[in-house]
Amino acid sequence: MRDKFDEISSEAKLGLDRLGSLLSSIIDSSHDAIVSKTLDGIITSWNPTAEVMFGYTAHEAIGKSIRLIIPSDRQAEEDYVLAQIRRGEKVDHFETVRQTKDCRRIDISLTVSPIRDARGLVVGASKIARNISERKKLERERETLLEREKTAHEQLNGALRARDEFIAVAAHEFRNPLNPAFAIDERSVPRRMRAQRLELIWVCDGLTFNGPSARKMAGNETVMHIGEVRVGCSGSEPFVEMPG
Repeated sequence: MRDKFDEISSEAKLGLDRLGSLLSSIIDSSHDAIVSKTLDGIITSWNPTAEVMFGYTAHEAIGKSIRLIIPSDRQAEEDYVLAQIRRGEKVDHFETVRQTKDCRRIDISLTVSPIRDARGLVVGASKIARNISERKKLERERETLLEREKTAHEQLNGALRARDEFIAVAAHEFRNPLNPAFAIDERSVPRRMRAQRLELIWVCDGLTFNGPSARKMAGNETVMHIGEVRVGCSGSEPFVEMPG
């Protein structure tokens, strides 16, 4: 009976050893950094990807505080994570920033899970860190492009509004070509002319005048006499002829 028990125990131990080797192989070959630590944040394991990602060898990292790779302005995050782990809660896909040995900052996504002993008590934490720097870089570039596109769109709308305003003003002046002629000192315009009401409407190659003295001249010249002032249009060119 004793021999049978020893045989079962030996097989169980062998199975556990194989399982341990398999898990170790998975951890070592993972593309994610996998780290374990105590409830005080002391590093107890550090896989090869963690060495590449953070720049510290396993020999340099194990036995040190995990705060080794946490920037000074993010130390409070570790307090939060450890508090969650002590309560047996998992921290899932927590995006943050960590610092490498050569002081570079990298964007990572963290998943931290509690480690329990045979009695179910939380004795530590396992941390899986994935480098998302490239993804974050692309997101920032996308945001920059979207902001540039928004700015260009606003500038285009401004240019279109300015164009429309210019066209509106030009069209008004085109329909009323003699307005600038009357934007002169009123003292130089005869009183009887100022008393007249002159309405001008642009018509193709000439002007149509609404007024008591309007008359059509030969060809495409339209002219009106108001007192001593001769106003009109020859072809597409308006004119005002003052006495003297």
